[in-house]
Amino acid sequence: MKKVTTEWIERVLHARLTDSGRFNVLPKITPEGWWECDMFSTTKAGFWSEHEIKVSKADFNNDFTKTAHFRGDKILRRKVGKRMGIPESFKHEMLADKSELGPSYYWICAPEGLIDVEDIPAYAGLVEFPLPKSKTPSPYWSNYMKIKKKAPRLHGNKVSEERLEKIARQIPYRFQRAYFETIPKLRRQIAELKGKSD
Repeated sequence: MKKVTTEWIERVLHARLTDSGRFNVLPKITPEGWWECDMFSTTKAGFWSEHEIKVSKADFNNDFTKTAHFRGDKILRRKVGKRMGIPESFKHEMLADKSELGPSYYWICAPEGLIDVEDIPAYAGLVEFPLPKSKTPSPYWSNYMKIKKKAPRLHGNKVSEERLEKIARQIPYRFQRAYFETIPKLRRQIAELKGKSD
């Protein structure tokens, strides 16, 4: 591996969170009333965490421009929000205000050395992922990640059963999409590669 990729961070993070006793460890999940989480998880006590993966400085900086239109605890489609004249809310302003719509803990995950600790907001934590020294992954996933800055608890609001149920409904859709779209696409790519090698 020449560089730390998003896929590698997802793999290490998912394994580490699962091994450490986290529940509902799910990638690319959108809790109702919030933005998509690169990795969502809950603690035994019921607090939820968002891990945001950044593999470039530009991506990290762009994250601070994320906005959405809210009506109560619901995110509206952008066209609907504009039509209704509802002002946009910035994700990171809501995190700074410790909004109970968001996670109890917010982490930024990045390749080692990419982001300075000084650039991490007070409401966020930083997890670094060094470049693996061996081609054979170690069974100890903690070897591939280290906490540079601990995330503070933003609020004590636990994730509701209703919210978890709505998250669970996204899982079959992901499987369906993989089965009908991603897998056929991979098969076509493999067939093309075989055709080129013949």
